[in-house]
Amino acid sequence: MTSKIEIQTELLAELQRLADHKREPLEKIVENAIRWALSNRRELDPLFANYEPYDGSTPSDLAQNHDDYLYGDKQ
Repeated sequence: MTSKIEIQTELLAELQRLADHKREPLEKIVENAIRWALSNRRELDPLFANYEPYDGSTPSDLAQNHDDYLYGDKQ
């Protein structure tokens, strides 16, 4: 499947200069940029910028009593 997209003139000119410099088709430059953005979206999304998964231990009843741990008396 192929699609047409609109790109601002200034950005298109910059992409074309990059394509000329790399001696690659413009389409390949754009496709590679999209693939990179999709594979790195976690780093690009400010919501996940500082995300570090927790790999420590948790209480065995955490799922059942999460509200108590968050807001109640359980420590």
